[in-house]
Amino acid sequence: VSPLSLAAAVTAVLDEGTYTRVDGETISMDEYRAAVTAYSRRTFYHGRIPEAEAEAAARRAGAELIIRRLLLKEAARQQVAADEDWVAERLAAYDRRYGNNPSWRKNRERLLPQLRRSLEDESRIQRLKSRVTEVTTPDEDVLLAYYRANPEKFTEPARSRLSVILLRVPPSAAPEAWDAAKEEAAGLVRQLRAGADFAELARLHSADPSAEQGGDMGYLHRGMLAEPAQKAVDALSPGEISDPVVLLQGVAIFRLEDVTQPKLRDFEEVKERTANLWKRERTEQAWQGLLQKLWDEATIEVAQGHPLPTLQDVWSIGGAPDPH
Repeated sequence: VSPLSLAAAVTAVLDEGTYTRVDGETISMDEYRAAVTAYSRRTFYHGRIPEAEAEAAARRAGAELIIRRLLLKEAARQQVAADEDWVAERLAAYDRRYGNNPSWRKNRERLLPQLRRSLEDESRIQRLKSRVTEVTTPDEDVLLAYYRANPEKFTEPARSRLSVILLRVPPSAAPEAWDAAKEEAAGLVRQLRAGADFAELARLHSADPSAEQGGDMGYLHRGMLAEPAQKAVDALSPGEISDPVVLLQGVAIFRLEDVTQPKLRDFEEVKERTANLWKRERTEQAWQGLLQKLWDEATIEVAQGHPLPTLQDVWSIGGAPDPH
């Protein structure tokens, strides 16, 4: 299912104070503004939306409001009830957390009905999601087919065994300190290439935790090193010594000890992982499929002057929409 619905929402002349009409039901401008504020608080530093991202944030907040309304409508159609025990526990948690707050004590009775409705809605949506995404583990033939179709998911990446000598320099140190470290590192490289023992020099000079092991860092896969270090290591063959590499922590020297090639793990070794990945993909497809269906079949009118929300806005920011 493609999560890219681009034409479900249209602009319309709506009553003053109405942000959108979803299948004839209205969402007020106050709800919309509150959703934008809530989204900005959880997404941006200090809760302030950068000007360049204001329109995307407005679309995202609007899409989440609409999706929530559609999911609640679907939950009602499927007669999904709230988990009253869960709601009661969450309400009790509010009391435990804010019980000593004078504002909470003063306004508790007024806020409680609205908070209860919000929690009940959240529970219905989560129960609907559990129902829609319930899948059972398939038989072994299905899992084996999935394993064969996705070898990259079960392949151990190439790894490099490295040794290092790190001459630590504080990031805020004067240029002279960095120059001295570079000069010392260059001298060590000359010694190493002339046959000096790497492990002995690492124990004497290195500030890396691996110094006690003679600089042996073990096997590392790509992505575990800083970019300058990775670039230097990529240029080495086993047994070779790198030129000095300037890093945030100081100046480093690397020796490439060994390289392992990518290896596809046997199916029996990864059968459980195969089942977990298969189920995760199926649950995501089921949930996204429902959201796509609800969105595409809905009549969504957005007040003129406001950006049209789409499911694409939601997925492009971070996966499946947050219905809360």
